[in-house]
Amino acid sequence: MSGECASGRRLIKVLLPTHSSSYNVLQVEENIAKDSLRQQSLEETLGAKQFRSVPLHAKIREALREIALNQFEDGDKFFSEPELIQRFGVSQGTIRHAMLDLTREGLLIRKVPAGTFVCKQPDKVLTIGIFTLGNNSEFIAGLLNELSQQCRARQYTTQIYLAHRHDGPEETLRQIENAPAHERIVLLCNTPKLTRQLHTALVKRGFQTVNVDTRIPGYSGNYVGVDDRAGIRLGLEHLAGLGHRRIVLLVNEPMEAGTIEERVRAFEEIAAARGLAEAMVVQCGTKFGEDSYEAAYQQMDKVLALNPRPTAIFSVSDAGAWAALRRLSERGVAVPQEISVLGFSDDRPSRFMHPALSTIAQPVGEIVRRAIEMLVENLPGTRAEFMPPTLVIRESTAVAPPDKSPQAKGVT
Repeated sequence: MSGECASGRRLIKVLLPTHSSSYNVLQVEENIAKDSLRQQSLEETLGAKQFRSVPLHAKIREALREIALNQFEDGDKFFSEPELIQRFGVSQGTIRHAMLDLTREGLLIRKVPAGTFVCKQPDKVLTIGIFTLGNNSEFIAGLLNELSQQCRARQYTTQIYLAHRHDGPEETLRQIENAPAHERIVLLCNTPKLTRQLHTALVKRGFQTVNVDTRIPGYSGNYVGVDDRAGIRLGLEHLAGLGHRRIVLLVNEPMEAGTIEERVRAFEEIAAARGLAEAMVVQCGTKFGEDSYEAAYQQMDKVLALNPRPTAIFSVSDAGAWAALRRLSERGVAVPQEISVLGFSDDRPSRFMHPALSTIAQPVGEIVRRAIEMLVENLPGTRAEFMPPTLVIRESTAVAPPDKSPQAKGVT
């Protein structure tokens, strides 16, 4: 049967089997009511502001995703192509493109000749997808390695997706082939703008996400990272305890990163509270995608030219501390006898530096553990968790040298 509803809206056909008494008038009316609700949801989704600038097939795909997730049960038969063409008034190619995208994701399953059906229940191993900019950061490499190991231990598979700063979320998310029921997403150390865009797009598609290490004010999703302020406090207390007063915070990472902004703010506030009037921040002007090691290396001559010269350099990342060690060695400045150097991260190469680098260790294993738990626990609401760092004392920090001017000491 088919017909028009009270508002004049076309209703989908409802087939009544001739050899079953289970289909009665009440069930037909229930089907009509469900169909009216689905049609209204389609119209509301297509008219939503966030879809006005995307291609037509993408608009329809997102509308169909919304309906499949919220108006159909697992295993229900979905709309046929002719029904959707009639509803949307678009070409078969456009409908087929949208349906194919959802089929590739696993949300829809085509069964010839029976039709297309909704699939919400997981029937395969869970995948942890990881979106990252994929730069050469040792810290990111350590996080990826830890994610791989912990996922393997839980019998999850991992899939790394390379994100690009200049791509839109639609283009970036085309890499995902699984349905939300089969995959959870880690947003790992991306830019704040890209992280927000990906999170918004993924949530609309029904994916659960967690943001690792991209600290963003007002972020609406799950977040886990290190307690940056606690790390800076540990570093300053260590250096001040060794008698250092002229401490430089070398900012070789992008200030656009919320974690770095928090470290700089904490340094200024804690140094002021401790009466370290000669402590200062030196910016390298690094942007996302630039080499933070090279940025620190290029800034070191300016640091050494400060008068009076600092007795300690505290870098916001281990890469900056490595660069400082290299340039100090080239200039003939003894570490730690003349200048102490302290890093932040405890990336693996730090223990092999000469001298071995003292640093603030980020609890990578704990960060990854909590990130995975946030993805699989399915708890209501969102959370932000900050893991406590630890101080690792090696060979690059020592008691401050006697107070001598650069002219008296000389710099070669």
